[in-house]
Amino acid sequence: MVHYHPLPLESILTEDEIKTYARELRKERKHQYFGVFLRNKERPSSVAPDWVVAIRGTEPVALHDLHNDLKIVLEMLHTSSLSRLLEAVIRRLGAEHGYSNVCVTGHSLGAAAGLLVCRRLALKGCPVESHFFNPPFATLESLVRSCRRIMTSVLSEKFMAICVNALEELYEAGNHMRDKVLHAVGDADRRSKALAEFKALAAAKWSPYLYLNEHDLVCSEYLSHFNNTAHRSVDEDWKKWYSPVTEIYRNFLGDPETFHLIPAAVLCTIKKYPVRRVSAHMLWNWMDPDIQYEVNQMKLV
Repeated sequence: MVHYHPLPLESILTEDEIKTYARELRKERKHQYFGVFLRNKERPSSVAPDWVVAIRGTEPVALHDLHNDLKIVLEMLHTSSLSRLLEAVIRRLGAEHGYSNVCVTGHSLGAAAGLLVCRRLALKGCPVESHFFNPPFATLESLVRSCRRIMTSVLSEKFMAICVNALEELYEAGNHMRDKVLHAVGDADRRSKALAEFKALAAAKWSPYLYLNEHDLVCSEYLSHFNNTAHRSVDEDWKKWYSPVTEIYRNFLGDPETFHLIPAAVLCTIKKYPVRRVSAHMLWNWMDPDIQYEVNQMKLV
């Protein structure tokens, strides 16, 4: 068994970085989002990384966590203090000890923050081993689809049809406003940048491990992202690498940063239906010694 011990974040950062991220460090001490762990050298391992950065998921009663969850949906998580400090810590670990000796893991909100930062690092040519449990694929478009699935299972067919039509009309109205008012469809520069980043990620050969439950509405869209490939090239299938829904509110909130559209991943998928649907998102599912899941290497490019 490999043993790790925690280290204070201040021991990782330089003095200048501690001053630069003083505000983020204060918030981290208050909310305790993540920790850094160093492997015990007395128990050598040829496969376990020397350093692990672990990020917790959402605490439902914590308003600050819910605020960050909203940022995930709006694709604005990069503006959070969590993401800024997390990136600084991982970059420092990589610079001091080598990125190949660092592993990043997280659940739910923590998975989203880790995926965001590790995606950035991969684009800079610094891929990091990544293991993310129930990572959110929670864009506005996916939420509409999730609501439809919930309604299908719990509402009468007639009432469900009314609600689903209302949701789809609302979503289409948003798309129409985006196209007409913000001229997002004609924004060739953003699309070109998104496609270039997507291909750069593929070239970097970064392939995070995503631990999914196909009955978890928060993360199950990753299965569709990788499995529902159209009979056309990736360049034409822009929904694989471009998230246009954010154009509706980018003029009000600032530039979004998409982190969930990735070209490759190792999908570890639980298919067993949970006793309660909400439990499909819980981390303890992965602690069951008798758990059964499928492992598939997926690539879009």
